[in-house]
Amino acid sequence: MPLPEEWQGIVEGLRPASLRRPQRELSALGHLVDACLHVVDDERNRALIWGRFGAGQTLQEAGDAHGITRERVRQVVNRSSRLFLRNARVRQIADAVFAGLGREGPILLSVRGACSAEQPGASPEQLWDFMLNIWREVQKRPVQSVPLGDDLYLFSPQPLPSEREVARRMAERGSFLYPAQLAALLEVAPNEVEAVACGLPRLVRTQSGLYGLRGWTLPQLLKAVAEQLARAGFTEWHFSQIGKAAAFFDTDLEHTPSRNFAAVLSRSEVNSFEHAGRDGCWRLASLGDGHGSNLEAIRAVLEEADTPLHWTDIQERLSRQVHDGTVVALLTREPDFVNLGRSVFGLRDRAYDTMETQTEEAFMRDLFRQMSRDWVPAMLAEDLAAGRGLDVQQLRRVGRVSEEFRFWKWGTGEVLYVTPEEANRRFFRRWFASREDRELPETDVLLAGLRLAFEQRDRDILCQTYECLRRRGGTLPPEAAHWVDWALG
Repeated sequence: MPLPEEWQGIVEGLRPASLRRPQRELSALGHLVDACLHVVDDERNRALIWGRFGAGQTLQEAGDAHGITRERVRQVVNRSSRLFLRNARVRQIADAVFAGLGREGPILLSVRGACSAEQPGASPEQLWDFMLNIWREVQKRPVQSVPLGDDLYLFSPQPLPSEREVARRMAERGSFLYPAQLAALLEVAPNEVEAVACGLPRLVRTQSGLYGLRGWTLPQLLKAVAEQLARAGFTEWHFSQIGKAAAFFDTDLEHTPSRNFAAVLSRSEVNSFEHAGRDGCWRLASLGDGHGSNLEAIRAVLEEADTPLHWTDIQERLSRQVHDGTVVALLTREPDFVNLGRSVFGLRDRAYDTMETQTEEAFMRDLFRQMSRDWVPAMLAEDLAAGRGLDVQQLRRVGRVSEEFRFWKWGTGEVLYVTPEEANRRFFRRWFASREDRELPETDVLLAGLRLAFEQRDRDILCQTYECLRRRGGTLPPEAAHWVDWALG
């Protein structure tokens, strides 16, 4: 399935961002290298110092290259370091090049364009290594430098967090992190997050400013992407859509077959997702109803209701989108359910014998409570009443005079048992539909209709009823006065 247009801004923001621009340019680095080498008078010692600090030779390699011992190399390095430290010219150039470097935490710097007269064949990388090693030798401080490619470096005056530990904790969370969240995880200042993250290659900064992990498992990545979609209000999706969205972050997934994503979501050990009701549709388990299938969800509805329900009522109570045909098919096909007639279903293993049976009024009062609504199909109520030993004809007779419930049949419409409040609402609706041709209703009817209109925030019904009463000299029930005031604004 194609990605919805509404997702485009979200998924585009998941693309990895390019490295930020360096905060410092060290193109004059070569002048500092030359100044340091000029301090050393002996040509052999200059070559030895360059080989040790610039070309990256070990003490043994440097000694072998010049026919001296490791200890002699160490003595030359130490003496040269003291010369660097005391030389005013070196300090002046060093202050100009490294002024403030590292004082405010990790920093991105570029050495592109750096060149040396003393070492014309040296690369900017070798020049930076030379001065970094001199820095460490002279300052005796554990500074850290991470090459980022293209002559770009992360320089940190303090050791960086353990990348392995950071990756472990990011994998455990399986979520994209905002900069403040990552700062807390790395235990660094918020203004250092972006620079520090550059030094941890497995961390990926997205174009929207979030941080993810290079190396997430597929379930972890799908969960992280689904969370971002949920934040934007898209809580349910087809498995092919979540796969395409994940490919914006990890382009290696662009050619992955959709069935692979479906297989991952369906694996029993992956508990971050649940089926959302419709074929191929899923959602985060944290946003769902906790049921692994439509069958479990329907059974849970009937268990909670503790009474038989019409299939449409079951569908309304489901916390997932399920096609009408799917609901009916499961109710009629699965052995967990029993059809009680007129599309009313219950659980086969339930006796439904908890209702009060002393009187018709007590029976109906309990039935309305268990159904959690103000009306019940007459066929269902009478079937249940007969099962409790009540006389169905007596139930109808009582329903015509009782203050507890009403037997409702209007014309050829459906036959119901309703509460008095529901009966008054229905009387009001019939009156309102042709109010100009009918007498004003009784106060109880008027009050029930206006109460429902206020609960549903229907200003039109409240205002039009008020105008009708005013024109025809009717009286507004005192309880409805503030409802009408609200409607009139």
